[in-house]
Amino acid sequence: MPSVPTRHQTVTPRGRLYFDGRASRIGLSRSLSSTAEPSAAGWACLCFLGDGISLKADGRFGSVYAVTAGPGYHNPFFDPGPWRTSSELSARRPVRLGQWDWYADSVKLLPGFSATADWGLVADMNYPTISHSPLEIDYDKYGVGISRDVGYIEQVFGAAPVRDAQRFWRPNSYPALIGKWIDWVIGVRWATNTSGALRVYTRCTACRNAGWVLRYSLSRAITMQWGGGVMTADGRDPATGREMMTLDKMGLYYGYTQPQSFALPTNHVLEMGIVRASTRDAAMSVFPSR
Repeated sequence: MPSVPTRHQTVTPRGRLYFDGRASRIGLSRSLSSTAEPSAAGWACLCFLGDGISLKADGRFGSVYAVTAGPGYHNPFFDPGPWRTSSELSARRPVRLGQWDWYADSVKLLPGFSATADWGLVADMNYPTISHSPLEIDYDKYGVGISRDVGYIEQVFGAAPVRDAQRFWRPNSYPALIGKWIDWVIGVRWATNTSGALRVYTRCTACRNAGWVLRYSLSRAITMQWGGGVMTADGRDPATGREMMTLDKMGLYYGYTQPQSFALPTNHVLEMGIVRASTRDAAMSVFPSR
């Protein structure tokens, strides 16, 4: 069933923008508490403390999100402990099984970025809060790329039967990526059976190959997770029978799988802000040409 258009959707000649979270279109307080109201642009949660996320002027995008995470930074509604950190924004959306979503975002690592954590991400998509995200953009000790955790999960926080991690830049590439915008466009046809598909494009206009590159293509695959008493295989909330509402998230979230005796690094990145669109062309249209 097609999702109902909301006041946050925009129709373009190339398709519909279901959600436009670009910083250039959003007003955001610099300092927020757990009692802060979500922004008028549609964020369901301003999930950060203090200066974890703020607006910053940028010559390419006009304005971007400046994101900081490290010791003392976490979701105001949940403190995961000293070996995990986050500063994030999240938007609610319908799960949309059987339909395509095309995501756009751009990320710039700032000097001093340390990718020593066991896991780290800057965005995750269609997150039903069962286990790890069904799709995320990763910047961690293994490099830069995407991860998927999909299939039936018996209980909350359990392991997904399908774990797929793809890295397009290896760890030794981090020094070359500092200070450069990496544009991401990711298309996914959400499915709890093998009718799903995935396409991942990246672009670095400051790199040698400045055009869009198809990094990963997957067809006839499961692309969503379900179970745990949270979501059924047909994408419904078992408590209400209605279409499941999930989360698209952006920011910084990283940490270690086990408690450590040393402190997490403090990292800083810039992000354009996540966009969810109906077509690849609509997603690509939100970026400047250079």
